[in-house]
Order: sequence, then structure tokens, then C-alpha cells
Amino acid sequence: MKLGLPRACLKRMVTLKKEVNAMELMMGTRQEELTPWCYHQLYISNA
Repeated sequence: MKLGLPRACLKRMVTLKKEVNAMELMMGTRQEELTPWCYHQLYISNA
């Protein structure tokens, strides 16, 4: 899945993914519920 994102943005996505995984462990939340929030945060940080 190549979207042509800048490397910094890709690094941020990886970081967010790790953060989401950590949050999942803490909150016991399924990833599907956090993914929209994750993309929303990504959108805000790159707006």
C-alpha cells in the first residue's frame, strides 16, 4: 500500500501505530475502534 507519503509522515504513522498498540493494551480496546481516531490525529498533525 503505497500512498506516496513523505518519510517523516510514514515515521509518524509507525509511531502512532506503536502508541495505539500500547493504548490497546492499557485500555483493552479493539484496534478498529482506535483506527479512525489514529487517522484523525495524523490529519491534525499534518494539517
